[in-house]
Amino acid sequence: TLTVPCSEKRGISIVGPSNAEPPPRPPSPAMYQVDIVLKKGNNLAIRDRTGTSDPYVKFKIAGKEVFRSKTIHKNLNPVWDERFTLHVETLKDPLYVKVFDYDFGFQDDFMGSAYLHLESLEHQRTQDVTLDLKDPQFPEHNLGILDLSVTLSPKEGDIRDAYQSMRLSDVHRKSQLWRGIVSISLIEGRGLQPMDANGLSDPYVKFRMGHQKYKSKTIPKTLNPQWREQFDFHLYEEQGGFVDITVWDKDAGKKDDFMGRCTIDLSQLSKEQTHKLDLPLEENEGVMVLLVTLTASAAVSISDLSINILDDPNERHQIMQRYRHALIELRQSIDRLLDSVVRILKLLNRELLTR
Repeated sequence: TLTVPCSEKRGISIVGPSNAEPPPRPPSPAMYQVDIVLKKGNNLAIRDRTGTSDPYVKFKIAGKEVFRSKTIHKNLNPVWDERFTLHVETLKDPLYVKVFDYDFGFQDDFMGSAYLHLESLEHQRTQDVTLDLKDPQFPEHNLGILDLSVTLSPKEGDIRDAYQSMRLSDVHRKSQLWRGIVSISLIEGRGLQPMDANGLSDPYVKFRMGHQKYKSKTIPKTLNPQWREQFDFHLYEEQGGFVDITVWDKDAGKKDDFMGRCTIDLSQLSKEQTHKLDLPLEENEGVMVLLVTLTASAAVSISDLSINILDDPNERHQIMQRYRHALIELRQSIDRLLDSVVRILKLLNRELLTR
């Protein structure tokens, strides 16, 4: 196991704190593949008022984000066990690892960072690495550790495949494969907390999954709001399977009041089926009523359209066929989704009429 700071193996520094300078850069070697397992964190920094944090990890190389972990909620000793692979042309650029506390509706809080120097790793050997997290502005503060497993291998075989992998890393946001659609129908809230002097509230709802965000309309002067709004998220392969939901009371001229939060764990929901969820709000009173549908699709990546292999007519034809089939599947899935939503809404309307 390799540790930081100032860890040495055969006289070579493997990793360093976030404010360390990378070692001298050798001439660029051939292609390399780096397989990384983000295992867990220990004794991470507290960033929330509840005495805990909601940590996630970003990995960057040469200034570009190459991977982002899922968020582990309310845990200072999170276990991720997430795997990803990088293809790099040179080992001169260290891998920059940063940990953040996820804050819905606010800027995420920095929890520490560290460097992993790829050029100092042994080849063809899996190594356990421990990163000491530091704040560059306060390097004397200990912010916990991350445990990783790293394997560095020379990349053999087709150079075009390796180049394509690098192109996909360079356009990480653009290249993510979306595997389906998460459709959320915000139906209503029940028994919400009164936040105003009149004994009522003016509630609205914020949804967030990764970088995707939505905000509902505000329903004035009610504790039992009826929204009947729908929001669609793209479900990406690398994103965590959680949708964070917060409820707020709209206050004109001053800061809106927080009314509670809840979370949808998408891994617990079956695909191609509409689920009616009654989610109690944490930290306050009330229940949110939602309809959630996960619609699977063929893997679609818009980066396919920006790679040089499109010059090959055969490659271009294969990609067009893949998109055609994906669109057909998507249309069929949407039709099934709409049928399910209509049936559920009819049932809900009948329930409302019988109240």
